[in-house]
Amino acid sequence: MPYGTANSKKTLPNVRRLRARLGLSRRALAKALGASETALHRWEHGRAPGKHFVPRLRELAVQARTGKVPRLRLGPADLGPLPDLRALRRKLDVSRRAVAKFLGVGEASIANWETGFRRPQKWHLARLRDFAATEIPP
Repeated sequence: MPYGTANSKKTLPNVRRLRARLGLSRRALAKALGASETALHRWEHGRAPGKHFVPRLRELAVQARTGKVPRLRLGPADLGPLPDLRALRRKLDVSRRAVAKFLGVGEASIANWETGFRRPQKWHLARLRDFAATEIPP
């Protein structure tokens, strides 16, 4: 049976679920696999990945299932796991605007970080640690 047919999809890991288990954004997983974000989107919506991606996807699925999540090589953008920014902000009872003002960024940046659409730079993470330790007036 040719590759990419309906029956061969059953043996492939669910890419969306795998990405969630690994705690990665679509961009981060695509970069780690050497694929485009568009390709990853298509895989998450039922299209079969290319043959050369299948072994790595299966390997990641096994590692995620066993709890041995690998450290993926993402380059300088790899900042490690992010804190739950929304939970932190709510715990401190401050608005996105207050956090954005403290960090010197726009509110949209904070929203993007909270949703995982974008990741803060290293120095923003350092300032976020300061933010968590500082009382900020609303």
